[in-house]
Formats: sequence, structure tokens, C-alpha cells
Amino acid sequence: MTPMMLPWLMPVWSIMSPLMRFDVKADNWDYSPVTEWGQGDVQIERRVARDVATPARQLGILTDVVLELARNADLNDSKAVKRLERLVELIEEVKADVRKQGQGLREI
Repeated sequence: MTPMMLPWLMPVWSIMSPLMRFDVKADNWDYSPVTEWGQGDVQIERRVARDVATPARQLGILTDVVLELARNADLNDSKAVKRLERLVELIEEVKADVRKQGQGLREI
């Protein structure tokens, strides 16, 4: 069976491919599920994420503080602390990979 063709001779199924990716870039347009679904002020959350630190960066800073507090409280053998340390290791691997590709990370 021949697929139905659009006027420009593209099969209909090819525009519905799950592999097709649409990038939308426009000034003052941001899609962030955190700000859309959260209870905070959307304008403030978007500006903080765009101009100060993304939620991931904020969590990274908090993670550093929690690990430092855990070390000072001698909680290094805690299962939760070990899980958090492993998470940090995995994130550091991703950061190292990004740096290898020549993309810089902004330091705070």
C-alpha cells in the first residue's frame, strides 16, 4: 500500500515520526514544568532560573551543604549520605563529559 502523499510529496507518516524533533526558539518564551506547575510566582521563578541559577544548580549547591554538614556530623557511613555522594559522582561524570565537548559551565 502506498502511503498518502502531501502536496510536496512527503509521506504523511514521515512528519509524524517519533524521531522528528522540533526546536522552538523565541525571545521571552520559556517552557519550564517547574514554573508552570509550581505554586510560586512564575515571573520570579523564570528570571531566577534564567539569570541566577537553574533549579538543578540550586539543588547542587544545597547538596554540597548537606554533604558538608553530614561530614561534620560524622554521618559518612549513613546509607542516605552514601546515596547522595554516588549521585554527586554521577553528576560530576556528566559535567566532565560536557567539559570535554568544549562546552563551559558557569561557576557560582
